[in-house]
Amino acid sequence: MILADNAIPPQFHSVADAAYGLHTNIMIPYPNKDLPDDQERYNNIHSSTRMVIERAFGDIKNRWLRLQTMRCELSFATRMIAACCVLHNICIDSGDITPTHIPPMSGCHVLSVRTAITKRQDILRHLTQTNE
Repeated sequence: MILADNAIPPQFHSVADAAYGLHTNIMIPYPNKDLPDDQERYNNIHSSTRMVIERAFGDIKNRWLRLQTMRCELSFATRMIAACCVLHNICIDSGDITPTHIPPMSGCHVLSVRTAITKRQDILRHLTQTNE
């Protein structure tokens, strides 16, 4: 479903690890070990972003322990997860912040893209320009 061309607007994407394929809706790190400095920087920022996402999932699962042992129909599970995310955000907005909560990053820019490779290169170019 996330791979459908209209599932995510083209200026947005999900961040995934190398086990996924590169797609306009899914950005993965550059492969290989010996990378140019700019691609290595992209991979480091990509990894840091994934860690923030993993912590957020952990926070939600720790706040709503029922999510750790769900055994139910998929349609109910998706509604339950969505409800927990909404409730989690309400808790945060009310000042009940979990220990690993990190405020959202500011300064994100919308990038125009045509293909997944072009999109990743655009992100890399943006990261290189903001570092100079």
